[in-house]
Amino acid sequence: MGPGGPPAKPEGRAQRMASRESLYRKYRPQTFGDVVGQDHITRTLRNAITADTVAHAYLFAGPRGTGKTTVARILAKALDCEKGPTAEPDDTCESCLEITQGRHPDVHELDAASRTGVDAIRDEVINKVNYAATRGAYKIYIIDEVHMLSTSAFNALLKTLEEPPARTVFVLCTTHAHKVPETIRSRCQRFDFRRIGIDDIVGRLEHIAREEGISVEPGALALIARHSAGGMRDAIGTLDQLASFTDGRIALTEVEGLLGQVDTARLAEAVSLIGSRDIAGLFGLTARLAESGADVAEFCRGMTFYVRDLYVTAASGTTEPAAAGAVPPFPPQPTKVRMRIAVTSRTPFLVIQVFSCGFVPNLLRRAPPLESRAAAGGPSIPPRRREDRDPPPGSGFTI
Repeated sequence: MGPGGPPAKPEGRAQRMASRESLYRKYRPQTFGDVVGQDHITRTLRNAITADTVAHAYLFAGPRGTGKTTVARILAKALDCEKGPTAEPDDTCESCLEITQGRHPDVHELDAASRTGVDAIRDEVINKVNYAATRGAYKIYIIDEVHMLSTSAFNALLKTLEEPPARTVFVLCTTHAHKVPETIRSRCQRFDFRRIGIDDIVGRLEHIAREEGISVEPGALALIARHSAGGMRDAIGTLDQLASFTDGRIALTEVEGLLGQVDTARLAEAVSLIGSRDIAGLFGLTARLAESGADVAEFCRGMTFYVRDLYVTAASGTTEPAAAGAVPPFPPQPTKVRMRIAVTSRTPFLVIQVFSCGFVPNLLRRAPPLESRAAAGGPSIPPRRREDRDPPPGSGFTI
C-alpha cells in the first residue's frame, strides 16, 4: 500500500507453514554431482552424453528413495539444457529451471500408479510422440512406477518403445523390475540403483543439518541412517520430522524413542553382559529398555546384526574391536545366534541363547563358569533339563 494506506499484515503462521518446503524436496539433487551413492550410474550417463551415445530407452530399477526419478530429471536437464546436451547442466538456465518445476513442454512425466490403463499411454505418449521437441534438443518421457501399467498398456507402448522417433528418450522407473514384461526390459538399458550406504547418508544428513541450523547429538544421524534401510528420502524425511519434534535440537534418546531403535552402545553393553554371564545385568538392561519404550523386537533384530558384525570383523582378521565396549571377537568358525522374546502378562523380557556348532565361542569360553562363581560365593544356578531349554510353542517367536 502507499504511504497513506494501512500497514501490510504480517505473514501468518498458517501461511508460513503452507509455504514451507519439506527437506527432502528442498535438498533434492539437481545435478549428477549432487547424487549420492549411485556413482556407477551417474558416471555411465555422463559418459554417454559426452560421447553422444544416449540410448532411446532406460529402465531405472531399485528400492524406494534411492534416486531413480531424480536421476531421470537430471538426465532430462543434461539433454535439454540451453548449453547442452552436456554432462554438467548449469541448473540456472530457463530450461533447467522449468524441468525442476515440472513445466517444461518437452519433458513429460507420467505416474503409472494412478494412470494404469491403455488410454493414458495412448493419450500421453503414442498420440504425441511423433511431434518434434519445441524448446529443447530432446523429447523425454519419464514414466514412474511403470510396473503398475496394465498388460494392454504395455502392449500399446511396445512398438513405440522399440522404434521411437529421433531424439526421443524414454526413462522407465520402477521398484519392482521383475513385474515389467521381458519384452519391455529387453528394449531398455537397465540401471540398478543400490541402497545407499550409511556413511553416505550420514554425510548428506550432516550437510542438511548444518544448512538448516539443526543441532544433532553424536550418534543420532547414524541411527537415522540405519533405520532408513538405504533410502535417502526416508532418512531426510525422518530428520525433518525429528527437527520439528525437537525444535531443532535432536538428542539420541529422542531418536531412539521415535524410531524404536537402540543405540550401538546398548547393544555392546548387552553383548558384554552375555560374555560375563551377568544374568542380573541382562534383566536390568531389559527392564530399562521396556521402561524407556524401546521396541524389544527391534532391539533383538539390532542385536542379531551387531553380533553378526562382530563375527565378520573377527573372521576378516581385523584386530580392532567393532565398537566401544565390544567383547572379544568370535573365532573364525560358524556361529548361530538365536534370540527369543518371551512376553509375560506384564513385562516383556529378553532371552538370548548362543549356540555353538561343534565348539565353544570365545564369547562364552572366556566367561567364568557358573561353578567357579558359586565357589567364589556368587549365585549358583542349577542346570535345566533338556526339555526345559526351549519355551513351549506359542510363548514367543524366533528371529
